Amino acid sequence: MALGALFLGSMALQGALGYENARRQAKMDNILGEHRQRIQAENNARARSVGDDKQTNVTLNINRAMRQYVNADASIDVARIKSRAASVVNAAAAGTAGMSVEDSIMDIERNAAKAEANAMDTLNQTVSELERTRRGIEAEVAARQTQNIFLPTPEPSPWASALGTGLDMANAAYGKTWDFQSLRN
Repeated sequence: MALGALFLGSMALQGALGYENARRQAKMDNILGEHRQRIQAENNARARSVGDDKQTNVTLNINRAMRQYVNADASIDVARIKSRAASVVNAAAAGTAGMSVEDSIMDIERNAAKAEANAMDTLNQTVSELERTRRGIEAEVAARQTQNIFLPTPEPSPWASALGTGLDMANAAYGKTWDFQSLRN
């Protein structure tokens, strides 16, 4: 009888220790999970910050390309005006007029239009490449960010632990094939 009581007391103590260990483990899991969540948030913020810096550089490069286009277009216009004026002055000085002067002016206009089209193509290519870079940066940032959600570990229930201990005691006392009816006898 005393041996049975000692055995049952041992089982109850084992159940209480098991509950306490489970409670401590749940607490440690929650502390660790919250810590990992903070680290993840910091890493995500760092990745976003690096991505934002790269995006700023892309924007600056796009603005630089647009300024270069505007400057090139203005230079083309100035060159066109100077060439046209020089052509008209030279024709007047030579005493020529008519179709040859018009052809010369048309050549100047055609060359200026080609130069403007080339400048616009260069701008479009540069901006397209920079926009591809921008999308690549976004993909890189998205790949570096993680979205793991921390779900806290629930604290174990003392009642569930007591029930588990009771079932373990019943298994030990009555074997693996017991039922509640056998406990009444």
